[in-house]
Amino acid sequence: MTKPHETCYLVEAIKNENNVIIKQYYNQCFERVQKYVLKNNGSKTEAKDLYQDAWLHLFSNIKQNRYRCENKTCSYLFKLCKFRWLDDLRKRKVQRQNEQKVRLALYEQTIWTSISEDSWKKILNEIKNLSGKCYEILDLFYNKKYSMKQIAEILGYKDAHTVRSTKERCMKSLKEKIKKFLK
Repeated sequence: MTKPHETCYLVEAIKNENNVIIKQYYNQCFERVQKYVLKNNGSKTEAKDLYQDAWLHLFSNIKQNRYRCENKTCSYLFKLCKFRWLDDLRKRKVQRQNEQKVRLALYEQTIWTSISEDSWKKILNEIKNLSGKCYEILDLFYNKKYSMKQIAEILGYKDAHTVRSTKERCMKSLKEKIKKFLK
């Protein structure tokens, strides 16, 4: 455990570029960060990179006199690493979701371009036979490019979330009907 005066001692070591003391603190705090990253779907390399970035941030704050000796340095570094790691995980999740959407769109595009003329007629007939609200929502969204909020106002729905849920149910029903023609 680092006492407040020991943390200030590290600050002085960094300002004076005392590598021996800096290395001691560096090694002392790394294990906690590595355990956290490994526990949360990361690798040792990612933990090292993250930790290195946190130290650079600490150095910068100390050099610019923006770091105060109020907190334990290891805790400060851990918090930096934790928040940056969580941010990285969020970005990865969004990236994976976007990649899945692109793959799905390409798959659907491939399916649509391989449909026979007869199947197209049957599919268009199924679309026309959708319930009134389903047809209206899909038409406003896909053909007329209205937002969910605008559709809610036009059709008298409570909010955009309700429209989105209804649209999803309509699309699910339509996809099930269309699958019959693609077999």
